[in-house]
Amino acid sequence: MAFQGRLKSKGPVLPNQYRHEWVSLRLFEAFVGNDDDAGWLTRMTWVDGSESPWLTCLQRDGLDSTRPYPLRHLPPVAQAVAWLILTHHRLPVMPGETPGVVGGRRKNLSSLRLEPLPQSITAQWNSRATTSDRESVVDYWTMKGPLPVCSLTWQRLASDTAWELLACLQEVRGGQPSWHRDPFILHLSRLSLVLSDHHYSSLKPGDPHYLRGDKGYQLGANTDRQTRKIKQSLDAHLIGVGTHAERIAGLLPEFVSSLPRLKSQECLGTNTQHERFQWQNDAHALAASLQPDSISAGFFGINMASTGTGKTVANARILYGLSDPKKGSRITIGLGLRTLTLQTGRALRDVLKLDDQKLAVRVGGSASRALLESFEKVAQETGSSSIQDLFSDASEVIHEGALFDHPIRDYLDRDSNIQSFLAAPLLVCTVDHLMPATECLRGGRQIPPMLRLMGSDLILDELDNFDLADLPALTRLVNWAGMLGSRVLVSSATLPPSLVSGLFDAYREGRALYRRHALGEPRKKEVCCAWFDEYESYQAPSGDLESFQSQHLAFASRRASRLREAAPKRRARLAPLRHTAGAEHVLYTEVAARIREEALTLHEHHHITEPTNGKRLSFGLVRMANINPQVDVALALYRLGAPKGVRIHLCTYHSQYPLLMRSAIERTLDSVLDRTAGEQAPLSNHAVSQAIEADEAQDHLFIVLSSPVAELGRDHDYDWAIAEPSSMRSLIQLAGRVMRHRHTPCTIPNMVILTSNLRAIRRPGQPAFRFPGYESEGHRLVSHDLREILEADQWRVIDAQPRIVPRDTLSPTTNLVDLEHFRLDRLMVRDATELAQAETSDTQETSETLTPRQRRKNQQDRQPPHLGAYSWYVQPQAQLTGVLTQAQPFREDTQSYEEVYLKPTEEDDDYALYRIVADRQAPQREALYDERLHHLDLDGSMGKGISPWVVHDYLETLGELAEELRLSSQDCAWRFGRISLPELGNGERWRFHPALGFSKASKE
Repeated sequence: MAFQGRLKSKGPVLPNQYRHEWVSLRLFEAFVGNDDDAGWLTRMTWVDGSESPWLTCLQRDGLDSTRPYPLRHLPPVAQAVAWLILTHHRLPVMPGETPGVVGGRRKNLSSLRLEPLPQSITAQWNSRATTSDRESVVDYWTMKGPLPVCSLTWQRLASDTAWELLACLQEVRGGQPSWHRDPFILHLSRLSLVLSDHHYSSLKPGDPHYLRGDKGYQLGANTDRQTRKIKQSLDAHLIGVGTHAERIAGLLPEFVSSLPRLKSQECLGTNTQHERFQWQNDAHALAASLQPDSISAGFFGINMASTGTGKTVANARILYGLSDPKKGSRITIGLGLRTLTLQTGRALRDVLKLDDQKLAVRVGGSASRALLESFEKVAQETGSSSIQDLFSDASEVIHEGALFDHPIRDYLDRDSNIQSFLAAPLLVCTVDHLMPATECLRGGRQIPPMLRLMGSDLILDELDNFDLADLPALTRLVNWAGMLGSRVLVSSATLPPSLVSGLFDAYREGRALYRRHALGEPRKKEVCCAWFDEYESYQAPSGDLESFQSQHLAFASRRASRLREAAPKRRARLAPLRHTAGAEHVLYTEVAARIREEALTLHEHHHITEPTNGKRLSFGLVRMANINPQVDVALALYRLGAPKGVRIHLCTYHSQYPLLMRSAIERTLDSVLDRTAGEQAPLSNHAVSQAIEADEAQDHLFIVLSSPVAELGRDHDYDWAIAEPSSMRSLIQLAGRVMRHRHTPCTIPNMVILTSNLRAIRRPGQPAFRFPGYESEGHRLVSHDLREILEADQWRVIDAQPRIVPRDTLSPTTNLVDLEHFRLDRLMVRDATELAQAETSDTQETSETLTPRQRRKNQQDRQPPHLGAYSWYVQPQAQLTGVLTQAQPFREDTQSYEEVYLKPTEEDDDYALYRIVADRQAPQREALYDERLHHLDLDGSMGKGISPWVVHDYLETLGELAEELRLSSQDCAWRFGRISLPELGNGERWRFHPALGFSKASKE
């Protein structure tokens, strides 16, 4: 009655105490009773429409249930069917700590909680009952009309399906199928069911796909959104969804072969003559030699070539080499940042001469293609490749190629973005668009990325850019890439061995499932593995984690030796950072003074000279860990000024600018710091020439004071850098921005690393190398002085060596690099005991021959592993729930945010801060927020010899964009003057200046 009442309700409806899928599960449980699979299926073949088997033993939660775990007592096939019933809208999630809220973050989860899944699932995993009042619950268990089992049409379909399942049972060894614990079978079945439900629910009677139930059947399944009248009867809905789910499942194997492919691409298959890129020829040739074996065995590759050697193009050539020459290639490239996504898309389009028929780029944003082209035009004029941040989180696929012609298109949304996402032979996207394959807990957003992985190989580029907490989710993605048939290549010059080993282990386990089910090859087989860099291409098949680790360490060691032999481009020295006592503003002044002193020294040794007037210029990057202290240091630098004869041009760069202002800053920096044409290239840039002509000083320091956003995704070439340390990974990434486009050896240090960070000084005795970094309350260093926690050979020359080859014995409490390796190893790699258990435990093939008693004995003898990224495939029963997504979420951010924007006045002569308030009645309402904003005045505190650089007036920039897009200034501000800021606490205010962005005002 409750479900039917919700359908007919004309007003707001209260949250479900029990959802309809849970009630359906209970009805099915009652029908199965205590029978084995053969028993209940036999009864289903002659089901006569009687409701008694479904209602007599019905367990009614909240009323009289004595068995809270319905999946615990069901035989294998029934358990698989029950799971599909339960999950056709959402995956079960472990109850959270907040009353009335389904799921939620699960911290400190023990792997012991995964062992009994899914048998330990209760109603609270599907919805949270907010009352124990029987009167409020009884309607959920009261049947308003005849159940669908009374429909003759439903009975015929159920009987036919039962006969088919009985025939399948006869073919299973020992009559004990393992379908109920097989992720491949269950999740592809769920994909078919959810897609069918999504499609069929949109149909109206009369549609060619609509299947009718019994005439006069009264219960409804859904309503028409416009008329609020019943659209589909419940029996017709079940019949239609079941029939089309079966059809979809049958279409999936041939769907892959119908997709467009890259064929006869000379740019990918022909050897390059460019000397610096000739290593790509060997890489492509090696991949081509592995092509026949990789079809069955799969492929896991690692590309660790250095920056500037053509790694992006090499990745595409490697996977193109793996493809069948007669069929062609399909490739998906996933990256961590939108900046890198667009840069990679443009690089492939330009270098490989691929057009929009073959290449698609998935970018953030719901703006029109015309808007994107407008900013690409500006980018071409300024040499910029930075436009992605003018788009919101919604997505657009830039692709003009033909869509695939296959019946499964009928079941997908008519949204061209989804179809282009699947059709494009080469897709470049942020990895966020692939993550729903394993991370989506409700709805059907997992379907497009699953279909994409089924029909293409996968490159995960710049994988080392992800935070430690994101690696479990990436492991889940790689595991499913293997399970769905992809061949995988991971790419970064700084890949740590633990990360690579964990991902290989995940891929190997997933590929074994694919081989068993899709290829019919149950026996284990070694995976084709290959390693690439600018020095060598090497392959060795690996059948287990130990052999892979041995091969990878040998390759990484050879690479490290070659890096040691090469003339270094980045040398570093340490600079002590001292603060004895005093208020925080004193600390910021001391830090600013140290930065200025080191910058002047670096400028003296690393600069270029303007040939006509002899002025000396240098471009330096000062990296700071956090935005609020960064702005305080910027203010202190402005107060200090510069010595006589020196002009400091200071750009403060971080993520807390309105979208159009941040984009304008990035366009300028992209143009100025592109030195592919030579180190003198910035002299011809207007933003530089104008600045040096306006001041008579002989020495000009162009300093970008940045948060960690400058480390990743920016193709910038600086002369020198200063770092507030967070991790060795961060230092290596920062070093990649120094001399990025040049190949001149460095003899005098061009990097300075402060010996400690501000967090260590401001919060003594607490973990300091965190947010960002690898230190935590449970993994602490004995010191926060780099002179004590780094060896000299770990910092004197900054390259990938410390990251790619760990020391033989790790000391994670006394060495910063060792701490990073230790934490990665604990998260990504099973220890020796767990590996030994895996080797001796029953595999799915052999477990089917064991008796239930023998299987229970094996489970009792097996010790549960630690919770890690590997838990996904070591304890695969967890894949039937959302619990690991709850415990190890992707891109988790516990900070609360508020959406604000700078709204211009009607006269366009000023602006004010408004907060965007979202609610059901007015999802885009705004409220004046200016009382929480303090406008900083730089003019009154500006020292001599320093000035802001790359500063864009908000109203002027807004006006230009509005005119370009033919929008009013207020509409343009609503779309592109937005920013998401951390929520303010009591008494806190924002401070803002166009040269400094937004930051929280100091409480002092």
